[in-house]
Amino acid sequence: MKRITICGTMFLLVGLVLWSSAPAEELRLQSRAKVWDVYWNLGTQGVRQATPMSWYRPTGMQYPGKFWVQYPKEFIDYWGTRDWGVTGWRVWYNELNGTMPGFNQFIATLEGGEYHVSESKANLESEDVVGLGYDPSQGPEANIGYNKVSPLGPPMANWYPGQDPPGPNVPVEIHNYRYSEYMEADKDHFPESIIISHWTTKKGITVTKKAYAWSYPDYDDFELLEYTFENTGDLQLNDTFLIFSVRFYISQAGQAHYVSDSYYRYTVPLALDDWYKYTEAANFDGPAEAQGLKMWYSFDGDNPDIVGNDTGKPYSKDRAYSSWHNCCLQFTKVEGELGAFQWVGVAPLAYMPGAADDPSTFTYDTGGDGSFVAPRLADQPQTVKWWDYRTRTDYSEPGSENNSSQQIYEAMTSPPGFIQDNPTTVDGLNASFSYGPYDLAPGDKVRIVYALVAAAPVEDNIQGWANAGNQADMLTDKGMNNLLKHHTAASNAWKWGFDLPDPPPDVKTTTGASVDGFNQVTWTNDGDDASDPDYVGGEAQDIAGYRVYRSDYKVGDWKLVADVPRGGSYSYEDVRSVAGFEYFYRVAAYDTGHDDWNGTGMAIPSLEGGHSSPEQWANGVLTNSPYVPANSAADGMQRQVRVVPNPYKVDGAHNYPTAGLMRFVNVPHKATIRIFTVAGELVAVVNHDDPSRGEATWNQTPLTGLMRMPAGVYYWVVESQVPGSEGQTQRGTLMLIK
Repeated sequence: MKRITICGTMFLLVGLVLWSSAPAEELRLQSRAKVWDVYWNLGTQGVRQATPMSWYRPTGMQYPGKFWVQYPKEFIDYWGTRDWGVTGWRVWYNELNGTMPGFNQFIATLEGGEYHVSESKANLESEDVVGLGYDPSQGPEANIGYNKVSPLGPPMANWYPGQDPPGPNVPVEIHNYRYSEYMEADKDHFPESIIISHWTTKKGITVTKKAYAWSYPDYDDFELLEYTFENTGDLQLNDTFLIFSVRFYISQAGQAHYVSDSYYRYTVPLALDDWYKYTEAANFDGPAEAQGLKMWYSFDGDNPDIVGNDTGKPYSKDRAYSSWHNCCLQFTKVEGELGAFQWVGVAPLAYMPGAADDPSTFTYDTGGDGSFVAPRLADQPQTVKWWDYRTRTDYSEPGSENNSSQQIYEAMTSPPGFIQDNPTTVDGLNASFSYGPYDLAPGDKVRIVYALVAAAPVEDNIQGWANAGNQADMLTDKGMNNLLKHHTAASNAWKWGFDLPDPPPDVKTTTGASVDGFNQVTWTNDGDDASDPDYVGGEAQDIAGYRVYRSDYKVGDWKLVADVPRGGSYSYEDVRSVAGFEYFYRVAAYDTGHDDWNGTGMAIPSLEGGHSSPEQWANGVLTNSPYVPANSAADGMQRQVRVVPNPYKVDGAHNYPTAGLMRFVNVPHKATIRIFTVAGELVAVVNHDDPSRGEATWNQTPLTGLMRMPAGVYYWVVESQVPGSEGQTQRGTLMLIK
C-alpha cells in the first residue's frame, strides 16, 4: 500500500500567481551553499513528484542556487515578494539550474520469513513511514545556532538554543552563522547550515538524516548527508539492507523550453540525454583519479535527435516552444545561454566504524555506547544497478506501485557484489546503491555519510559564464576536474570534523536611491572588529576591506564594481545604474590572510565572504531599480517633469525590460497625472502618492483597464497635490510606437 502526499496547488491565471493553503508537511530549503536543495521530514529530498500535477510543486536541487517561486517558505515568508504579475513571472521563471528530482531511501528487511520494504522517494512514501520530531537540545546541536531574523520579521531557522523544537511534520533547520560576526569558538566545529529529518518505519528502524552545508569559498559546491539508522524496535533484524536511489536529470531543466516540458512535470524522452557513470563499473572510462571514490555522477550529453551539438543545452529562440518564449522567456533568456552545464555526483565518505585514518570509516559515536555495527560484507555498496526513467509514470526501478516487497528486495540486493556496467549511450536513468546485509539487534546503529557534489567548467561567476554561451568549455575535462576537486573539499570537511578555515562573516547590506537617482548601497561597520575564532589577539581581527559586486538583471552574474578598504562608514553610489533596469548587489568582506592556520603550518590566503545565499545579497532576493527620490524641488514643481522612454518602442533601445513601463520623473510625491489624446479625450489617469518617490510609473493601461494604449501621440498633464504647490501643473507630449 502506498501513500501519496498532497502538498498544495498553484494556479496561473492571466499572469497572476495564486497560492493555496500551506501543505501539511512543510519543506525546508538549504540555500547556504551554491548547491540548493529541498528536504522533507519523511526522508524525501528534492522534488515531491507525488504532489498533484499543478504549477506549484517544489523543485529539486539547483546549482548554482537562485530564487524560484516554488520555494515559498524560504522566500515569500522571509524575503517578501515582488510584483507577481507578468513582470515578476518573466524575471524569475526559467531562471533555473535544476539538476535532481530526488535522493531517496529504501529500507529492506527480511524478518521471520517476511519481506518488508519502507520507501521514502519522490513519487511516494510508504504508509509505514512516520515522521518524528527531532529535539536538537538533546543532541550534539544543543548549543549551536543563532536566531537570525528575516527582513520581514520571522526567524529564518526553526531552531536555535532556547527555542522549542518543531513538530514531526517539518525538518529541523539550524543556521549556525550571523551578520557581522564570526561563529563563536564553541560553534566553529559545526557547519553553517544544518537540516535534520527524522522518521521511523514499521520494523522499528528509525532514521536521522542530517544535511550540512557551508557558503565558504572552495567549500560551497557540496552538501554532506549523514544518515544514522537505528533499530529502535524489539526485533532482531538480520539480512537488512539500506538502499539509496538517486535521480539526476541534468538536461531536463535546460531543455524544458524546447518541448513545453514544464520542469519535471511531464518528462519526455527528448529531455533525457545525459551521460551516467559509476567509477567502479568494469567499463568506467572516466579519469583514473576518480576510481576508488565509488562516485555516481551525471552530466549533459548531445541529443542525437536534435540537429547540431546541443551539449549544455544552449538556448535557441527559433527552437524554443513559442508560447514559452513569448510569455516568459524573451527577457530572461539570452541566445546561446547554457541551461544544462552541471556535473553532479554522489559518493560515500563513511560507512564503516573503524580507524580514523581510513576515510571510509568514522570513529565518533554520539551515544557513546559503541553500538555502531558493520555490514557482513566489507566491500560496500554491495549492489549497484541502473534503472530506466522514461517519464514520470514509466520507469523500471522496482517500487510498491507495481511490485511486492519481496520483488523489490531481491531486485535491488542481488546478486551480491553485482556492479552493473555503465550505459554506453545518453539516456535518463536512476541508480540504486544497496548497503548490507546488516544484522541489527535492538539498539544497533548504522551510519552512512554521502557527499553530494556539483561543478561547472568554471569556478567563479558560473551564471555569467553560462549566459555567455561558452559551449566549447562543455566539451573539455574542466567540469569533471572541478567535480573531483569539490569531492576532495567535501572529503576534507568530513575528515577535519567540520573545522574549516573561516572566511569573513556576512555583511548586512541595504540599497536605496541617492539624491541623483542612482542606486545607493550601504552597510554598517559592525563587522570591522569581528574576531576570527581560529586566531587570538590582534590577528583575530582580520577584516581588511569590502568588495561590492553587482549582477545586472540575473542574480548570479556578479561583477566587481568597487573595493572599499576598512575604516569609517560605508556607502557606494552606483552611477552606472540606470532607472527602469534592475540590479542585484552584494557586499563581501575580505580578510588579511594568515601564515599559519590553527597551528597546522598551513598558510591561508586572503579569504572573502561567500555569495551563495540570500543573506549575502543586498535585500535578499529583491531586485533594485534606481529611482528619483522625493525632494523639495520636485514637490514645488521647480524641476522639469520628463517622461522616459519617449518615444516608447519595443526595440531594446526605447523600452525597459518590464513590458509597457514608462516613468514620469521629477514629479511631486503626491500628484495626479492625466493623459489625453490629441483630440482632448481623457484616456488614462495615474494617481501618484508615495512620500519616498519623486517619480511615478505608468504601464500604458487606459481608463477602461483593457489591453494597453494603442500607438499614437498623447498629451500629458501633471498636477501637484502637495500643499504649497497644489494645483500647479506641467504639460508635455509622449509617443507610443507599436
